[in-house]
Amino acid sequence: MGPLFTARVQVQCGVPLMRCMVDSAWAHSRTSSARVAGRYVVESEIGKGGMGAVYAVIDTTQGARVALKQRGESSARAASMFEREYHTLRNLRHPRIIEVYDYGVDADGAYYTMELLDGQDLRAIAPLSYERACLYLRDVASSLALLHARNLLHRDLTPTNVRVTSDRRCKLIDFGVLASFGVPEVLAGTPPFTPPEALSGAALDQRADLFSLGALAYWVLTGTHAFPAKTFAALGELWQHSPPAPSKVLAKSHPRMKAIPTALDGLVQSLLNRDPMARPASAAEVIDRLTVIAELEPEPELLTAESYLGSAPSVGREKEHARLQQRLETTIEGTGSSMVIEADQGLGSSRLLGEIVLAAQLRGALSLVIDATLQRGAYGVVQELIARLLEIAPELAYRTAGPYLAELCHISPELRARVSQPELHVGKRAPGELRMRVQIAALQWLHALTQERPVLLAIDNAQRLDETSAAVIATLAYQARDHRIMLLSVIKSDELVSAPHVLRNLNECSAHMRLEPLTRAQVEQLLRGVFGDVPHVSRVTEQVYRATAGNPLSCMGLLRQLVQNDVIRRAGGAF
Repeated sequence: MGPLFTARVQVQCGVPLMRCMVDSAWAHSRTSSARVAGRYVVESEIGKGGMGAVYAVIDTTQGARVALKQRGESSARAASMFEREYHTLRNLRHPRIIEVYDYGVDADGAYYTMELLDGQDLRAIAPLSYERACLYLRDVASSLALLHARNLLHRDLTPTNVRVTSDRRCKLIDFGVLASFGVPEVLAGTPPFTPPEALSGAALDQRADLFSLGALAYWVLTGTHAFPAKTFAALGELWQHSPPAPSKVLAKSHPRMKAIPTALDGLVQSLLNRDPMARPASAAEVIDRLTVIAELEPEPELLTAESYLGSAPSVGREKEHARLQQRLETTIEGTGSSMVIEADQGLGSSRLLGEIVLAAQLRGALSLVIDATLQRGAYGVVQELIARLLEIAPELAYRTAGPYLAELCHISPELRARVSQPELHVGKRAPGELRMRVQIAALQWLHALTQERPVLLAIDNAQRLDETSAAVIATLAYQARDHRIMLLSVIKSDELVSAPHVLRNLNECSAHMRLEPLTRAQVEQLLRGVFGDVPHVSRVTEQVYRATAGNPLSCMGLLRQLVQNDVIRRAGGAF
């Protein structure tokens, strides 16, 4: 995992050198066998930068090896950048971008987990044959194309931030200095890969990343930097002269390697032009030229197109999200609440839940989403709630369950398997009394959790709640105001309700929100968010809106069908 660099980074002998940017909260490293959040066992440290460290860990609840990135700096800016990195990666789905999983906070600060990549970075293997270099650079350009379609910049394209995996393809990693198009708040990056406009304070667009891609291409092809600056201050003088063509550098340093084609020289030099307008206009153009120069097999366009569809932005729910965000803040401050969200199938209620759950995670709350349609039998949803808490916060869940273990073990196989006290039992009770004791135990346990951390509990498809679980949820809603818990219950209004009399109680003590279909303008916003600013969006919008009546799920299903049937297609890396 490549380290994260900011304006205080230097480069020495072509290798990034991190200047210590630590505070007292980041003066130590995780030792082997240490645990993070009681769940992740540290195997080794992969890398460490000024704003965080990355470890190889074992997820004890899943039995899987993953990478874990822990935030180092405790400043507000560092926290914001760390949260934005995770939030962005969570919403991007691309085969050439690292995948992230869970976010959390423990005693040492915020962290998130991601896939543990094998292989090595580009710094270790340059120079490469021009054919292999073009393949790897096309992978990077493909991931940049998706970022740029979302008006986002990576800003730190370096050899250490591109991982070559065992399948001999590349993944882009370390999005710690990600920024939107426009004038960034701070200068960030690594000097040899920084575009001139970044130092002048100009507004940045996709061409800034393309300059960095050109600098990366120069390194991959030659093993040297086009602009070997150790500091940002040294770049001005280096930019006064164009670097020699990569083919000339390679001929001198590695005369036995296959010559770099003139067309590739031209592409790299155009990417490194000091004038942004003289560079290629888009990552799609770069993809097209790399494919032709190295005679590469065409990209699997359907797979790449799916990454755009799978990374579709949320639109038309800004007011609802703001309302939920306000309730989340109130809950964290100490006053809980319950809200029922009514929506027909496909109107985006699950997506809205996912967004507020992510917001709660970033604020350090215990965040849980339970789908009532997946649970069966008495206390099915409560059982799943216990299982999820044992998975994401095992130590906290088990400790707070102490006084209620007998009753909770009665309904939870997962908890019962962890208890080393076989004598725990509830004894013989009348059915009504046992049910009452179990419900009280579940509620008291949740209340105990909220004394240590705020809790967001989201019940999707609440119309399918089993009666016993529904009774617990309805009582929890009634008591929510007195505890740090935010209860969200999504009821699909076009489906039958399993326990109508209990859900009636839930409705009576909850605030309400109803989701409506998207307007035509919002459907067009969705299409532009998926495909970027491409021709004929308005024309396709009209057809999609008429066919789906603004149902977001139907919109995405129709777009997938149009892509699969080649009605909407990609050519040269663009739609």
